Amino acid sequence: MNDNQQPETSELDILIDQLPEQFPAAVESIKHDIAPHLIECNPGLRDHFIKLIKKRTHAASIKSVAMLIDEAIKEINGSGSGDNENAIESAPEDPEIIDAADQIANDPLLFKNKIDIVNQLGVINERKNIGLYQLVIDSRVLPLGSAGSDALAIKNSGHYGAGKSFPLFSCLKLYSERAHHLISSGSEKSLYSIEGGLKHKALILAEALTLESNGRKDNELAYAIRTLVSEGCLKYQTTGYKNKRPVAVIKQIAGPTSLVTTTIRGKLEDQLDDRMITVHPNTSTMQTRDIIEKTAQTVSGTQTRVDDKILRAYQHFHDSLVSADVVIPFASDIASFVSRNGSLPLSARRSFKRVMSGIRTMTLLYQKQRHRDEQGRFIADYLDYAIVYQLLEESFAESLGEVKRHTDGRIRIIESEGMITPRALSEKTGVSVAAISQWTRQQVDKGVLRWCDELGEMFEDENMLEKAKRSGKAYLCVTGNKSLPSPYQLTGDPRWNRGGEFYAAYDLQLDAGHDDDQASAGIESHIEIPFCGDDIPIKQGEAVKVLSIKSHDQVLKMTDESLKNQKSDDFDEFLGEGLPRKFCRAFNFDGLITF
Repeated sequence: MNDNQQPETSELDILIDQLPEQFPAAVESIKHDIAPHLIECNPGLRDHFIKLIKKRTHAASIKSVAMLIDEAIKEINGSGSGDNENAIESAPEDPEIIDAADQIANDPLLFKNKIDIVNQLGVINERKNIGLYQLVIDSRVLPLGSAGSDALAIKNSGHYGAGKSFPLFSCLKLYSERAHHLISSGSEKSLYSIEGGLKHKALILAEALTLESNGRKDNELAYAIRTLVSEGCLKYQTTGYKNKRPVAVIKQIAGPTSLVTTTIRGKLEDQLDDRMITVHPNTSTMQTRDIIEKTAQTVSGTQTRVDDKILRAYQHFHDSLVSADVVIPFASDIASFVSRNGSLPLSARRSFKRVMSGIRTMTLLYQKQRHRDEQGRFIADYLDYAIVYQLLEESFAESLGEVKRHTDGRIRIIESEGMITPRALSEKTGVSVAAISQWTRQQVDKGVLRWCDELGEMFEDENMLEKAKRSGKAYLCVTGNKSLPSPYQLTGDPRWNRGGEFYAAYDLQLDAGHDDDQASAGIESHIEIPFCGDDIPIKQGEAVKVLSIKSHDQVLKMTDESLKNQKSDDFDEFLGEGLPRKFCRAFNFDGLITF
């Protein structure tokens, strides 16, 4: 026996000594605690331990113990847990599924299409929450860092029946059971008995009742989960016996593990809550109307469904992702923009880290389309940031104290755009320029808005401001606004500006179907708030490479094709809500099936 087997042998002796003296009562402990240690044992050593187990538990025969252990080892090997640090194993699939999964991996609109699929599964709107659910689940593939885990955590807080769980469980249909573990309640010690462990998995808590803050001391399960999510590892030391003498036994569960939960309460255990992205379900009257209409379609038999083979292809794709280090060449540019307005609160540290984790997660999701450096690390792309910007910009601003509390829809547009000219605001709202000018003066006098130049800086005096107004280069922004740079501000590439080809292609349409009853009051026409607007780059005239040549060509071709087909009733190339026919050809079926 080699050196690295010795610690396992000692621990096995202890575990066997702790077994109940009746075989039926010892079955679960043998399967979950002892069998994993026997996987790598040579046959002679394994027989030795089987005899010890038979003697300890008074089993009927050595064969009965051996059969139990063989069955347990088969279950472990089939669970996909593995010991590979870099890959998440997947079960063999048929060639059609593998081919479709490869097409998904090479799709430049991969993440947007993932959101579309969940909408096609019956989730009405909720595109931002769907995207955030998937971002957090996908962060499970991030490697464990030197300072702990970088995996993300999210909670969806809302009333009973508000629509928290249905979007979550619809998202989970795109992931196999190897990618997540679902529990509704349990003790902190129960985590150590999870088959296959939690390494590179998302831990799903359906209702976080046991994690809620109740004013008392630290909740033990909340502490265990918090430690696992933040440190990427959880250890539990207990007392065992060896030759009737007490010895220390350490149980361990490895991460990294991401966390997704729903709750009816606004706040969980304080320290755990501080580590989470918080979202809320859409409770608007428009959402309620849309859900009622969708429910009617379901019960009338006119709803469409996504074929199971498409879901299996996404599951295979997610299982095939490789966990690897990621470098973000433009991270310092983001940091400089965020800190440009002076001091930042302490919460900015954790919020900025979440943004970096989000970018790295997106890079790993698009790993088939990303390059590696000489050290084998994937190199993040501006596209990765553009997607994360749409998902996390608002929560990042709120973490810095910039709570978007304005109910005036015009101010919310300015917040979304970062800065905007009065004429552009007039065009977006349908309100006359004269009315906007009068309203602007009132908001500037109140200190809600301020004027700024192309770089977001204040004008030195009134004369410069008036000159900028006349030339159309005076912008409105919300006072004290601190946020992330838009993709255009970060890159200076006009293709990321409003109306640009990348802007149009990678807009996740997170506001599609969303209606804020109060915020929309006073707006004379329908308002669409895109993910970034007429922003001014922080580095004027600096050209940057945004995507690989292959991705450029692919996305432009796919975008043109998509727009062309969306304007017609011809579903020969695209079925349902933009589902590519190329998947259907790989499967030899008709995509969305109408009942």
